[in-house]
Amino acid sequence: MENKIVYYAHPITHYNTEHEIKCEKSIREKFNNVEIFNPNMKWLNRVYQNRKDEGHEKPFGIFQEIAKVADIVVGCTFEDGKLGSGVFGECVSAYSEGKEVYIMFYDMTLCLFSPMIESLTIEETKERTNRKEM
Repeated sequence: MENKIVYYAHPITHYNTEHEIKCEKSIREKFNNVEIFNPNMKWLNRVYQNRKDEGHEKPFGIFQEIAKVADIVVGCTFEDGKLGSGVFGECVSAYSEGKEVYIMFYDMTLCLFSPMIESLTIEETKERTNRKEM
């Protein structure tokens, strides 16, 4: 049986941290026989940068496309339990394709995603991540 692909959507402030490692471990424990696709992969950052350099209107759209084709999406929150706008958009994209979508809170609690939950605005997310573009 082929492994399911889990797209692990999470804020860039979690990239290269102990928390990122803990989340991936928790995902592996909660879902058997999965391959985790992490947007923090170097090659994917290059794809994003190329899209940005080429003037794509929404270079982050690549992450929504990946979420649509994954078998499962796990979207992680900030420490206060709020979803950033990018992670929320990726979850909505997968949800609209009928995929299994979960939210992982900072304490590793997992629950089913609903597009009715509140997320941060783009401006609030930029403020938290110190990013100028999104």
